[in-house]
Amino acid sequence: MHFKNNISKGVTLIVAALLFFSFTSAYVLNARDWKKIEKSTKALFNTADFSFSEINTISKLGNTRLFKIDDLGYLAFDQAPSKFHKFVYYMIFSDKGDVLKIEVLNYNENYGAEICNKRWLKQFQKINTSSFLTYNNSIDGISGATLSVQSISVNSWQVTQKLKTHLQLK
Repeated sequence: MHFKNNISKGVTLIVAALLFFSFTSAYVLNARDWKKIEKSTKALFNTADFSFSEINTISKLGNTRLFKIDDLGYLAFDQAPSKFHKFVYYMIFSDKGDVLKIEVLNYNENYGAEICNKRWLKQFQKINTSSFLTYNNSIDGISGATLSVQSISVNSWQVTQKLKTHLQLK
């Protein structure tokens, strides 16, 4: 009898843990992330007078969150998978949908953190997003970060396509 009670407690604990982790997959920007984004926005648009308003009208956004930055441009942030975890990055676009900046907010792997390098991320700026971004062709590879490079290339292209869809519907 005591044995069955322990099994039911264990099963209940496992089910509760699975439910908890299934609902916490979406990343929420914290105050430090917002400060970093605001600092980048001020530098890019050379103004401190702006606000972000979230765009919820695009269907199939997934985990991507898209914001309008007044009449200046757009902000998008998303998660991309690395080897074991997901990393969070944001992109700032012009009002026409051109990539102005991309930056990784948090990266939780032991290897592959080279994708956080600002000089490497600069290659995404002003890139032609009409065609798919290919690894080692339009995007330079990084030894030891192959999965993360491919992941950020694919995900940033998908985010750009979502924004272009929004701009076409306007």
